[in-house]
Amino acid sequence: MKVEFDYTRSLGPVLSQFMIGQRRRQGTGSVLSDGTVVVPPPEYDPITYKAVTEIVAVGAEGVVRTWSWVPEPAMDDPLDKPFAVALVPLDGADAPCCTRSTWTPPPTWRPASGSRCAGPRRR
Repeated sequence: MKVEFDYTRSLGPVLSQFMIGQRRRQGTGSVLSDGTVVVPPPEYDPITYKAVTEIVAVGAEGVVRTWSWVPEPAMDDPLDKPFAVALVPLDGADAPCCTRSTWTPPPTWRPASGSRCAGPRRR
């Protein structure tokens, strides 16, 4: 017996704009009902549950709010080598987005929250 789930999910109008922006190396976010700008933009406002309609440009850089080093990825992690995870509110956004880096720092490198960095990049 072979069980299949034949389904393809389209991104919809909000995430499509976000992904097109990523391809062009342009940051996009959305404005929620309370005025908060978030990246990536959700399809629905978590406060009103209404569809998000206002898409805005945000910067491609931000300040690291917090970060963590993952020396040994979990078995089901998409990365197979050590990586850093950081929460970075991009310039113009109020809430941080999560980004990963597989850059291996030199042994004497000591990062600090508050450092400027680029936001998520597509490989």
